[in-house]
Amino acid sequence: MFLSVLAFLLRLFFILFLIQLVRRIWIAITGAGPAARRENARSRTKVGQMFRDPICGTYIAQDLALTTQSGGQQYFFCSDQCRREFLKKK
Repeated sequence: MFLSVLAFLLRLFFILFLIQLVRRIWIAITGAGPAARRENARSRTKVGQMFRDPICGTYIAQDLALTTQSGGQQYFFCSDQCRREFLKKK
């Protein structure tokens, strides 16, 4: 009984080892590992100054914001709806 359990555990360990080995080889070949996913996420992140939408209070990156000029000042909006509401009030 003990030997059959030990043999089963050794086979299981061997199979898990092979799976990890194949996984690491696949990541090395394709470059699809966690480091690559983190790098892709960083490259998609917009970096820049954040501005507060005067209507809803949402903070939005300057690169993504919709803008309008009023009274010599530039305002930043998260959506066209907020910008239209702002222009109605002015």
